[in-house]
Amino acid sequence: MLEVRNLKAAYSGSEALHGVTLSVPDGKICALVGRNGVGKTTTLRGIMGLVDVTGGSVRLAGEDITGYATYTRAHKGIGYVPQGRDIFPQMTVEENLHLGLATGGKGTDEAALFALFPDVKKFLARKGGDLSGGQQQQLAIARALIGGPKLLLLDEPTEGIQPSIIKDIGRAIRSVNEKTGLSILLVEQYLDFALDVADYCYIMDKGRVVLEGNRAELSKEEIESCMLAS
Repeated sequence: MLEVRNLKAAYSGSEALHGVTLSVPDGKICALVGRNGVGKTTTLRGIMGLVDVTGGSVRLAGEDITGYATYTRAHKGIGYVPQGRDIFPQMTVEENLHLGLATGGKGTDEAALFALFPDVKKFLARKGGDLSGGQQQQLAIARALIGGPKLLLLDEPTEGIQPSIIKDIGRAIRSVNEKTGLSILLVEQYLDFALDVADYCYIMDKGRVVLEGNRAELSKEEIESCMLAS
């Protein structure tokens, strides 16, 4: 589904990604793991066309989208939940959800979304800014899913979320993957969550992927050792 090859990106002329290569096969969940500041978010932003890509390529379902505008990538089928969620606080939950349909995708059945995220249905008339952090995260994911994407990018879905809600989000991610075959790439620092949810993990440091493997092949201790050694 997603093929990133030798991706390089820069901020104000300073290179942040030094040739990142990774892939997300059809119907799989992959995690990009690493400490703060190693380039995880920049990788997602590069895939979405939100940073200055200076080299390499991004392909979605076989199509080279490297030079496409961000909105075009969304229309091609990439759903993106950025770090910090970026919901519209003065709009209702229902209005936030409807914005997800603007991508022009095939759409996702609302009943299925509400089964995944009951609080989203419960608070349809409430303003997004009045929700808890966990509820806002669920809304952000539901908004990305409602447009029926081919690929979902999640940036730190557990950040600032209480443990019980983290479990709910993990179950929802696995459920939508199993039921729809949606391909997912998630950025995470919380290793237990990443190893529990993902089929395949990439470990990143200093703008590069330094270790990768199937979930069954990589132990938490091996990943932590790799991160601490960098």
